[in-house]
Amino acid sequence: MNSKRILNTIVNNGVIILLMLLVGLIFAIPFLWLFLGGLRPQVDIFRYLSPFQWHTLFPKIWTIQNYITAIEDGFGRNLLNSTFIVAVQVPLSLLIDSMAAYALSWLPMPWRKGVFAFLMALLVIPVMSIMVPMYLVVLELGIQNTYWAMIIPWLAHVFGIFMLRQFMLDLPVELADAAVVDGASPFQIYWRVMIPNIKPALVTVGLIYFMWAWNSFYWPLIAIQDKKLQVIQVAVASYMNPDTTDWGVLFATATMATIPVVMLFLVFQRYYIQGIARSGIKG
Repeated sequence: MNSKRILNTIVNNGVIILLMLLVGLIFAIPFLWLFLGGLRPQVDIFRYLSPFQWHTLFPKIWTIQNYITAIEDGFGRNLLNSTFIVAVQVPLSLLIDSMAAYALSWLPMPWRKGVFAFLMALLVIPVMSIMVPMYLVVLELGIQNTYWAMIIPWLAHVFGIFMLRQFMLDLPVELADAAVVDGASPFQIYWRVMIPNIKPALVTVGLIYFMWAWNSFYWPLIAIQDKKLQVIQVAVASYMNPDTTDWGVLFATATMATIPVVMLFLVFQRYYIQGIARSGIKG
């Protein structure tokens, strides 16, 4: 009886593993085709699509010329631009949003719930509807066509305030009470008690902010006219036009734009899953 149960367990686990591998392969094929498409001449990218065969995915002729062309066109500078913007914007956004979340969850302040409800109402406003007013503000500040035009308008997000507030509300009151007994100030409670205990939330929100900033397209297209200051998504799109598209270079640049996102998620996926799972426990 035990041997039969063990055999059934092995079979069931084997089926589950095969299904997971199949689903993973289905999701991996587009990325594999994108990555390998940048390593073949343009004339070979669509040559072997039908019927499906080995060379549909894997190049018959391997080359890195597409990557060389992209770097020569200045795509390396675009990568550095996006990296700088993300490196400045994401930490500052996490700092501002976490401080706002702390104030809205723990500090005694009048109309706290009303302020939070007002912020939640802002979530229904489409981002595209504020592009023109935001551009006018950027012009008035004199930061149009600079890095700061892509950083300052996105330093605070209602979504991040909501997520971090949910985590802070889930923390036991005894943590803050013990810090108060020890003579800690409100800022010390925020920095030494709240922040260390919401690391999964910070990583989750940070990854989302990273993806938003890294994949930003419309706002940089509006706010930046200098090609040397432009970000990667606009640079990738520049290889597509109605007359002709350099698919090899397009695949190469898209691959370089995708790899940092995938690598960052793989490194922090444990915290990301924890953050998503626990974000709605308490309101």
